[in-house]
Amino acid sequence: MENKKTKFNFIDVLIIIFVIAAIAFGAWFFFVRSGDSEIREVRFTVEIRETPLGMHQNFPLGASVLESVFNFHLGYIENVDHKPSTEPTFNHDTQTLHMTEIPNHYDILVTIISSANVNESRIMVEETALRVGNLIHLRGQGFAGYGFIIEIEILGE
Repeated sequence: MENKKTKFNFIDVLIIIFVIAAIAFGAWFFFVRSGDSEIREVRFTVEIRETPLGMHQNFPLGASVLESVFNFHLGYIENVDHKPSTEPTFNHDTQTLHMTEIPNHYDILVTIISSANVNESRIMVEETALRVGNLIHLRGQGFAGYGFIIEIEILGE
């Protein structure tokens, strides 16, 4: 049986340097890059789709809202609105797609005011980034629901 010793060559050193550089860049990108941030008031709207009529009354103005997956305080309800739910329907006669109302179902628009850590690249509430299109789970005293963030506004700008 032959006893071979492994030797480092120039290519091995380059690979090790590349891996270390990639790890350092990743750490900088996710932890240091955030730059200067400040605590700001943020207003965002969550759309809860296809709920029964009257469910919007379960969301009282001024109520405290928790994010129910990670269990942290999200903010306070500033406004609640509702509109008829719609879905895309294809008309085979005219070969067109149009939106039709879903009977007895309504979309609830819940506007929430929150304190967030804001910088040039992110809006963070606790450890969760707020982005338009993010799915968020809400709960509070007497209500619960989930929906997508459809609008975000940084107050005081």
